[in-house]
Amino acid sequence: MKFTKYIFLIFIIPIYCQFGKNIVQYKSFDWHYIQSKYFDVYFYNDDLNSKKINANAEFVAEESLKSYDIISNAIGWKLKNRIPIIVYNSHNDFQQTNVIDMFMPEGVGGVTELYKNRVVIPFDGNNRQFKHVIHHELVHAFINDYIYKGSIQNMQNDDVVLIPLWMNEGLAEFLSSSWDTESEMWIRDLVINGEKLPKLNELNGYLAYRGGHSVWKYIVEELDTLYNQGKTDAPTIISSIFSAIATSPDLNTALEKSLNLDLESLELGWHKYLKSEYWPDINNRSYLNDISSTLFDYDKINSTYDIGPSLSPDKSKLAFYSNQNGIMSLCIIPSDCKNCNTKSIKNVLKSGMSIEFEELNILKAGISWSPNSENIIISSSSKGEDLLYVINVKDNKKYKHTFDSYNFGSIAQPIWHPIFENKIAFVATNISQSDIYLYNLDNKNVTQLTNDIFTEKEISWTNNGKNILYSSDKSSEKNELWSMQYDLFGYNLDTKQIFQITNTDFNEHYPISTNNDSLLLYISDYNGINNLFRKNQVDSSITLLTNVFTGISQITAVENDIFISSLNDKKFILSKLDSNLKINNLNESSNVEFAKWSMQKIQYDFTSLKNKFDKKRHNYRNYVFDKNISKLNEKPKNDTINFSQIDSTGQYIVKKYKTKFSLDVGQLSIGVGLNTSNNNYAQNGLAVFQFSDILGDHKIYIGTELDVNFKRSDYALVYRYLPKMIDWAFMFAHDGFTIRENNYIDEDGYLLENQTLYENISLGIDANRPISRFNRLEFNLSQYFMLVWDEVINTGSQFGGVESSDLIYSGNLSTFSTRYIWDNTKWFYTYPNNGNRFYLKYKTDPTLNKDINLMSLDARLYRPLFNGVSLFVRNFLGHTWGEDRQSIYLGSEPSIYSSNPFTSDFYLNEFNSNNSNLLTLFNFTENITPIRGVPFMYKSGDNLALFNFELRAPFLLYYFPAIKWFGQINGILFVDLGVAWNNDQPLPKISKASNWIKREDDPNQRTGWVMSYGWGPRFIFLGLPIKLNYAWQYNPITKAKSNRRYEVTIGIDL
Repeated sequence: MKFTKYIFLIFIIPIYCQFGKNIVQYKSFDWHYIQSKYFDVYFYNDDLNSKKINANAEFVAEESLKSYDIISNAIGWKLKNRIPIIVYNSHNDFQQTNVIDMFMPEGVGGVTELYKNRVVIPFDGNNRQFKHVIHHELVHAFINDYIYKGSIQNMQNDDVVLIPLWMNEGLAEFLSSSWDTESEMWIRDLVINGEKLPKLNELNGYLAYRGGHSVWKYIVEELDTLYNQGKTDAPTIISSIFSAIATSPDLNTALEKSLNLDLESLELGWHKYLKSEYWPDINNRSYLNDISSTLFDYDKINSTYDIGPSLSPDKSKLAFYSNQNGIMSLCIIPSDCKNCNTKSIKNVLKSGMSIEFEELNILKAGISWSPNSENIIISSSSKGEDLLYVINVKDNKKYKHTFDSYNFGSIAQPIWHPIFENKIAFVATNISQSDIYLYNLDNKNVTQLTNDIFTEKEISWTNNGKNILYSSDKSSEKNELWSMQYDLFGYNLDTKQIFQITNTDFNEHYPISTNNDSLLLYISDYNGINNLFRKNQVDSSITLLTNVFTGISQITAVENDIFISSLNDKKFILSKLDSNLKINNLNESSNVEFAKWSMQKIQYDFTSLKNKFDKKRHNYRNYVFDKNISKLNEKPKNDTINFSQIDSTGQYIVKKYKTKFSLDVGQLSIGVGLNTSNNNYAQNGLAVFQFSDILGDHKIYIGTELDVNFKRSDYALVYRYLPKMIDWAFMFAHDGFTIRENNYIDEDGYLLENQTLYENISLGIDANRPISRFNRLEFNLSQYFMLVWDEVINTGSQFGGVESSDLIYSGNLSTFSTRYIWDNTKWFYTYPNNGNRFYLKYKTDPTLNKDINLMSLDARLYRPLFNGVSLFVRNFLGHTWGEDRQSIYLGSEPSIYSSNPFTSDFYLNEFNSNNSNLLTLFNFTENITPIRGVPFMYKSGDNLALFNFELRAPFLLYYFPAIKWFGQINGILFVDLGVAWNNDQPLPKISKASNWIKREDDPNQRTGWVMSYGWGPRFIFLGLPIKLNYAWQYNPITKAKSNRRYEVTIGIDL
């Protein structure tokens, strides 16, 4: 296979992938947009008849302008391109976006992509969080516009500095939110509980946000001398750094220009800063194990995220969410369990592995027990909407509750009434706000309790069942839209009134009423760290129950039994608080040690800089000094960035969205090769282009060889239509393939070669109908045309010209195929490591011109074992029948290099002008891989079975350090076993020696068994997934094995 074909297939892999999960269009969106200064805001209304701007789009338009003033002054840049902002009304709707060809899990609050520098954000019921996400994503958009000129193509230029993740995400956090308790918790944990402080390049995942925020905090607080000396109104060091990045060949040089520090010195300075901030505080706090007992030995169980604890009313069981073995699951353990092992855990259900539980709502964790402690209720998303599930913990039976008629954007945190079995309260969002609702399990009635723009979360019942307690950013000041902090409130079901419980300058969360409602437990960051507090409802006295280093995230309690989830050494762990806690009375404030950051909160007003960076720079190149001439050449500026569309009343003009295509990416790859037969140089290469509209609903792919010859080149055109439930793809492709056969010298002394040119032209229509995120039906109708030419090539001429070209074969073929696909796999780097997937396929000629049929099944199983090691097992079965049936082929994958001397022999033998099955060979057959270490198309028959067994593991990088160009290196051990046989013969006996004959020894021995084993590394090189296999072909009957063979292929593992 040509290398250019590899690259093109990788580029359009979303079209041709065999498996993969679905992005399902459960809804039809009627898109409109408004234009504010610098931004185009795209939105839709749930009411398809409404043409008005919705509240979310209006909020985004307002906040984006505020954000512009902050970010432009902070980094020293004015946008050169307008930024599209695409707004979804819920996270479930956001998961249907076509802007990016990937699923958006619950933890993704927004995304900024680089093709068109589009910002895509959902409203998820919390306006404060919504505001934060808007500002956060616009920082990315500014950086893309500034450093990458708003296009992914510029990231590939040698003179462009790639911004590391910690710097990018950290700055987005720094400019979108002040330092808070959450960030403080993560950094305290790094400093106090970690064995060593992380290097800057180790700030990945969630640490890129929290750790990166901390680095920028250090840079501004410690290194911005002008601001610290009062010479500027706001920090200017950020703009200095980005100015240096824009004009430097690498990040190290940019930092040396702007900070007089290289990366290593910056890292060392940050580490010293952290130690000086937190080490003096060690003696003021308690370690977690000083005040509690952990439920598990976390060194022995594979879990890093145990959250949402919920204690049953009878105090016998504890339910929680856990990511043991890499899958978020709902689990139950005995509440008296100490140092539990995995055998003590009852796994009730797994998230993201079934249609009913496509994704558990864990970030708004809500697990609640029925009054009799026999059932639990949770919320989960399924098929584009949130549902409630009641689960019986004894028999694991599940009962689904849907809310189709209420148009909720999300449903979270269900809580069971402490007395009545049929009453449930939960938090739900509509298009622009979240509220508390009451639900009757018997008659399905829903009653809205609150109705305001404020956020209600972390709800719980009082023991008497008369009040619902919750945390909210509801403001007590009439001139404030939202409070600066979360206070505790209550809703009385009898009076239907809201009452305020706390009114402080701090955040209070997770109210729990205990001891017959005489005591109230809650979490507060009163001292700058989330700790557990208790309020006496009789005398209103407040006591501090814990004083830990990092903080407490969540609590559950029944009477005096209190369980917590907290961060410890980068893991969220479960603990039970000791009953003999030392209690501090808050009236004696000297007993409470405040975190340093809480006593010196800093707010930066970057708008005070007033664009001082925007000084005109004169460029005297091609300058005309004659004043009269310069006036004549002046042209009015057409400002396509700084404008807005507002009517006479000051309202934004709402416009109907119309599809317009623009270039996403265009890539040219050019190479020069030496023609060894005549020592001439020849150019070749590949051009790939992708176009789409703003919403990603329409996508066009074009790929062609640069040396375009309509008869000989490879080129393709694909159009994808994605806004509806059925995904359509319309395809055209031309494949030119030549095989040189022999050469001779003509009468004039020229060296001539005979070659056969195969032209394969295809037209196709794909219709994919997703059923859920995990399964779909695929249909394909294709028409193929084949032309075969007998040619004579004059290799002695300067350009190797074609002397003659005679058509010797032409034909056409129609095919129809359908597949059912299931895929719920979880991925690790370049391969799946959990779940299963399979497809069942049928293919035929719908015109009945050829009597040909094919049925195949491909089933794959993935299971994690330990420490990143996983097992892979696969079985492929294929059967073809009919008078014109085409054999199925078995062999190695097409490789860009192989040490096997026979790697292409059997493949090339299939292509000759006398082969009556050329059309079906090209367009109907299946080439099943891999049997590693043998040639391509090694065995063939009417029936085929293949078994692959792999043990996959990451290399120990302590012993094999990752190389910069290769990144993470993984390895596999494999055994491949396959057999082919025809319809007129039985399945070959595996124990019979004659069924193991090599084709190298007998080329006509197409059927029979073949086996190989070996190992190989997996890594990413220059952006391409590389597989290197070392394999031995093995005969288990004779115990003979081949010499070691190696092959290099491009692509991801099975």
